Amino acid sequence: MKKKSIILLSFALALVGATAFLAGSSKISIFMDLPSLAVTLVLSLAMLFSHFSWKEISAAYKNSLEKRAATENEIRVSVLVFESFQKYLIYSAVLAFLIGLVCIFSNFINMEEMGRGLAVCILSALYSAAVIFFAVIPFKYALLKKQS
Repeated sequence: MKKKSIILLSFALALVGATAFLAGSSKISIFMDLPSLAVTLVLSLAMLFSHFSWKEISAAYKNSLEKRAATENEIRVSVLVFESFQKYLIYSAVLAFLIGLVCIFSNFINMEEMGRGLAVCILSALYSAAVIFFAVIPFKYALLKKQS
């Protein structure tokens, strides 16, 4: 991955953060929900570490960032790490979304609890999409570009 790509990725992250800040009426705290973050990230990382070693995961990021030519097998394993991480993030977001729906449907009387359940639904999908967009896809495609 080129230095220019990392700078553009950082700029895109800052732009998304600024948009979220402005859209939330200057309250960035409305985008923070620890249960959603925990279910989405912790579950995804636990699944990732159950199938790949720390060495393989760190090598995947290193292979995508370094200019040196990685072997075909290193690239294949690294791409597999990113593809797996992406799928785990999607599945954990679906799981958190379903947990939020259960919270919503179990509290039709209490509107405040329904709002919390809806926040879990939406924020878990947001967290998953953000991690996929900023921490998986750019590195995966940097590797695929090296492969061709």
